[in-house]
Amino acid sequence: MEFRRPFGENTDDLVGEIARLVTLCASFDVPYWRDVPEDRKTKIYEKLLAMSERNKVNRSKQVISHITGRRSFKQVSWAERNEGGEPPAHELWRLTHQKKDGSWGSEQSRQVYETVKDKLEELASQPCDSPVASTPQEVLN
Repeated sequence: MEFRRPFGENTDDLVGEIARLVTLCASFDVPYWRDVPEDRKTKIYEKLLAMSERNKVNRSKQVISHITGRRSFKQVSWAERNEGGEPPAHELWRLTHQKKDGSWGSEQSRQVYETVKDKLEELASQPCDSPVASTPQEVLN
């Protein structure tokens, strides 16, 4: 509450959802939140709480965790840029899922990285005219 505003990688989504709910439930002719009738505020709060509960359930189902905390993947990518630009997607995955001590946030994270790394190495060893050759981007999709 010290910042008195939302923050984090999903800030824009949260603000957009709140704005949509307020637009649906409160009149445009009411210039201040304090002037919105209590029954309308209650309706907005209930919808936001329902959305929050749904999100909690969805988060509990996630098996792959990242280690970036509040930093978005784009922020990590920006911090890791070198003269060649952004790191490749598989390296960004490693940066966002492998801890500084070399351990992984989850076993699934390690498995995804190893699978993609192996496929990229296999792709690099294929002749250029191979009919099954694909681009690194296709391997990651």
